[in-house]
Amino acid sequence: MKAHGKRWALVLALMLTLRLACCTAAVPAVPAVAAQAVQPTPATAAQAAPAVQAAPAVQAAPAAPAAPAPDAVAQADATCKPDPLQGRALYLRGSFNGWAAAEALRFTWACRRWELVTRLRGEHSFKLADEGWSADADWGSRDGRVLLPRGAEIKRRFAGSHRFTVTMNDNRPELRIEDCPVGEGGPPLGSTTLFLRGTPNNWAALDDYAFQFSCDAYYLNLKASGRHEFKIADAGGSAAASIGEGGVGGGNFVRSFDGEHTLRLAWAGGRPQLSVGPKSFADPRVAAVTDPVALSLRFDSRALQHKQPFGAVTAGSTVDFSVTAAGGVDKLTLVIEQRRLEGNQEVLVYTERARVAMQKQTDGGSVERWTAQHRFTDVAIHGYWFEASINGRLFALQNNADAVFWTREKGSGGVGAVADAPVTVGTATGAVTAPATAPATARATGTVRRVRQPLYAPAVKVPAWAADAVYYYVFPERFRNGDKGNDPQPGVARYHAGTVEMHKNWLDKPWLPGSGHGSDAHHNNDFFGGDLAGLIDKLDYIRELGANTIYMTPVFRASSNHKYDTADYKNIDPAFGSNADFERLTREAARRGIRVIPDTSLNHTGADSIYFDRYGNFKGRGAFEGGRIRSDSPYAGWYRFDPAQSDADKQFKGWVDIADLPELDKASPGWRRYAIHDRDSVTKLWLDRGASGWRMDVAPWVPDDFWREWRAALKAHKPDALTVAETWFDASKYFLGDMFDSTMNYIFRNAVQAYAAGGDAAVLVRQLELMREAYPPQAFHAL
Repeated sequence: MKAHGKRWALVLALMLTLRLACCTAAVPAVPAVAAQAVQPTPATAAQAAPAVQAAPAVQAAPAAPAAPAPDAVAQADATCKPDPLQGRALYLRGSFNGWAAAEALRFTWACRRWELVTRLRGEHSFKLADEGWSADADWGSRDGRVLLPRGAEIKRRFAGSHRFTVTMNDNRPELRIEDCPVGEGGPPLGSTTLFLRGTPNNWAALDDYAFQFSCDAYYLNLKASGRHEFKIADAGGSAAASIGEGGVGGGNFVRSFDGEHTLRLAWAGGRPQLSVGPKSFADPRVAAVTDPVALSLRFDSRALQHKQPFGAVTAGSTVDFSVTAAGGVDKLTLVIEQRRLEGNQEVLVYTERARVAMQKQTDGGSVERWTAQHRFTDVAIHGYWFEASINGRLFALQNNADAVFWTREKGSGGVGAVADAPVTVGTATGAVTAPATAPATARATGTVRRVRQPLYAPAVKVPAWAADAVYYYVFPERFRNGDKGNDPQPGVARYHAGTVEMHKNWLDKPWLPGSGHGSDAHHNNDFFGGDLAGLIDKLDYIRELGANTIYMTPVFRASSNHKYDTADYKNIDPAFGSNADFERLTREAARRGIRVIPDTSLNHTGADSIYFDRYGNFKGRGAFEGGRIRSDSPYAGWYRFDPAQSDADKQFKGWVDIADLPELDKASPGWRRYAIHDRDSVTKLWLDRGASGWRMDVAPWVPDDFWREWRAALKAHKPDALTVAETWFDASKYFLGDMFDSTMNYIFRNAVQAYAAGGDAAVLVRQLELMREAYPPQAFHAL
């Protein structure tokens, strides 16, 4: 207990030193979207679950099946054995490649066997052997099945793709060759990469959870314990590649795990079918490098002897790179790439910009130093890695394999790692990086891990006061009831087609439908009476705590208790008070040296709003008034409709398919004028009413050009206003000087939580150092 107390004391010291972006006030659990909401706030009135931890979504997942499938409980295989060759690579060597030990024909060891999938045609002789034709790894066969040391060459006719499997039975290797599907075989979804997205990885599309198509099915090795829910989907969560229980578009898979497993997704009768069993897939991505010269390559992106200047730099900067290695490196090349900046992190595409030959320097000792320079000209996120040629083989000195919280792109920076060099575009095993001339579809991420190098605008400025901000985070409905006269009244206040529920006891827990305590069928419609008057009452208390900035979740008119389903951007919700109350809050806060930052989403409105008015609760012409498309509505151009659909829920797009949150068309000129440019635009109006900046909900779902336009207008109107993005992952791309000043800093939040729960301090440090290195200093000190 004493050691645990010390750990928490350090955590608290870290929070005070680095200033966690949102210091949470005591508020009740807030409903989330089927444990998948992207934000730490409710996202729908149709579902509710305690918001212990929110997460990025593939899409709003349908309800999970009532009971798991027959193979739901998968037991790990406890009989896995170490590689009999102790790391030496095994190759398919024959007349088809001059009997060479080619990397494209290297077997992968998995549990109790080696496996290789490759395409061969014609009649060939072959053997299986390591690189040196060692006595214990030079295998042939008389019958083509039982492998013998120094055995005879095997002859066979090939006609397409085949799976070679070598199984060790009592230390006797046996060979099996299977024909992969021919004709229209191959990946059913073409070049689309599928990911396991669920509770094991916070529903994110992370490369560690990417399936590989091999011969006849998609495979993924997974180490997990306990009950998990998940789907299998592509990075963008498209409907055509979202697979659950029952097939495409189905509900969540529910499985219980116990150790290491292999998930196999195969198509039968045109339908995807998932099976879970003991670990058996030979994943070719896990092959280890054994070459001693390659393993001597050293680069540390945070060490000045390897890279200068440190971290993110301004566009136009020249950066010096240095790699050390033992003698024996024939050539080293610095590879510079530029990431495509677009929307959410599902777009993960790099285009090669330069290859710089590194120059060798030696002082006569055993260590050589290779150096290069590159001048970065564009404001962008770049990536770099090093290609080493050693004795005829290519290796990549790249970012390490550290997982970064919420972030698809692996690697925390610092000390690099060595792997076999990525294959080039157009090879059978896929593309890794794209030359500038390659088509966009070929520019896949592959397996190389770049060290990220942000280049930001030289003139970027962040409000000076942000570096000293200490935030107090308020969920207004549950903070304090300062004016009982504005409490929502059941039967009077509307919630969609029904009404609200009001708690008389402030200490009640929120009511949940179906729990037996008398709640109605709706989520997110029970209220306790918190309001702006209650917040004003406690300003002295907040100041005494040491906070000087209040961040509060939305306070604009909306039907739910969480208010992310905006009904009217320009007016305070009546249950919270009035516009005058907001102005009084900002004045009284300013008298105490406290700033106020409101929250909203410019990505979606509520279905129950003056703009959409699905339930007919407003006097006007909503774009979907009464549940039908109104082309004569002044807001019709703010949304995208599909009148060909018979289902009303499908006639428009809800954010992550939540019908209560119809998505705005961010390209609509009318919406941009209303949100950004009008003299009384949403952005400007609340700044004029005393707000010190904005926190923007679900920022990655809004196009980057919208944010650039928004920032320019906001800074012209109030230069010292702070802009905060709700981004869960590495937010580097938002800090280049044209979008945001800061982020909610969930990487820090998760790193601290993991450490406080007994995690490794080194992991905590690497997560924090990633941000120090990747974020411009102005943004880093405003977190």
